[in-house]
Amino acid sequence: MRRRVVVTGMGAVSGNGTGVDGMWRALLNGEAHRSRIADVHFNPEENPVPYKSGGELITTVCGSMLTHERLADLSGVEKPTRYDRHQLFALLAAKEALMQSGALGRYENHRFGIVGGTGDGGLHEDAVAHTRISAGKQLDPFTNIRELPNLFAGQIANTFGLKGPGFVHCTACAASAHAIQSAADMILLERADAMLAVGTEAAITPFGIGSFAGQRALSNFSRPYQKNRNGFLMGEGAAALMLEDQEHAVKRGATILAEIAGYGATTDGVEGGLITDPNPDGGKRASVAAMTMAGVEPKDIAYIKTHGTGTPIGDKAELEGVHMWAGERAERIPLSSIKSYIGHLLGAAGACESVPCILMLLHKVVLPTFGLTEENLDPTLPRVAHVMGKPQELLGDYILVNAFGFGGTNASIIFRPYAG
Repeated sequence: MRRRVVVTGMGAVSGNGTGVDGMWRALLNGEAHRSRIADVHFNPEENPVPYKSGGELITTVCGSMLTHERLADLSGVEKPTRYDRHQLFALLAAKEALMQSGALGRYENHRFGIVGGTGDGGLHEDAVAHTRISAGKQLDPFTNIRELPNLFAGQIANTFGLKGPGFVHCTACAASAHAIQSAADMILLERADAMLAVGTEAAITPFGIGSFAGQRALSNFSRPYQKNRNGFLMGEGAAALMLEDQEHAVKRGATILAEIAGYGATTDGVEGGLITDPNPDGGKRASVAAMTMAGVEPKDIAYIKTHGTGTPIGDKAELEGVHMWAGERAERIPLSSIKSYIGHLLGAAGACESVPCILMLLHKVVLPTFGLTEENLDPTLPRVAHVMGKPQELLGDYILVNAFGFGGTNASIIFRPYAG
């Protein structure tokens, strides 16, 4: 009999709330916090040219107002200067998930591992290092420790004594969804009994904002599916999911939050295609693979958490993909974008958006796309059952989570309530 993978703990930090409860309350209350880049990071108005996206100066993000020092304090870090911002986010989310699960000390250390996901790793450190190099100054010994994208998983493992499988995905905006899948794989393949899946990102930096602005991909607003959508709102933060083998979790008396029913990963592989352009077929195949593994059909999917970035091409391609696998049911499956609240967390998006999906299962509710109305809905998009206005009742047991990334990399995960 195949093992089953369950979720026993969650942690999260975002610009829309610190901690799972804080973020969830904000989402339920219809809050979508926004902040000025200059308040925490750097001031793009001092040199506006690199930070214009389609002529619009990018000055607004959904960034966490936690300073480096406060993040270090909350994470329990004694020497904050040795850590990049994305690493502190990851440690804070991991700490919360581990505390909620009660899994530490209940497994042999070599059977307890970690898989991470990030898009860019230490971009804050990159900015500091390039400034020092340009000024002819030497870099300190912790420069690449703060920058390397795999280090946060090692820091978490060292902090909590995890000695099982450990690695990090850097598959753009699908990275932490892939981390959840790989962590589940380790349990299903019996290479571990407990795995922590963590996604983290802190890309509100001159390079992070400037590079996406140069692609005309950024906006000061988050408008998934709206007529005037023109790019994504940058977010930052981290999320962690504690995954365990179901039999072990039950034996130790864990509180089980949800079960991972299935998942799928694909690559678009469009010959001659642009590396940044999504393809509907790639997303469709990932969703179909997840449903096949879960043993469900389109009629069983009660809600779709879309990738939903608010880019003109991305939103259209994803909804076309939904129509490809759902057929006529595409107009009846409720769907919405969590990025409309928390912005786009890039490599951390899959994990950070899975957290509210599990809470939706627990509370039998689905969240609307923030700000979306019948009046501003883009009529040229494929017709689907957008959730608008207020939260609605969740009618069913299977939630599909999509996360897609540059390079044509796609991940879909299906969560369901735990039923013993």
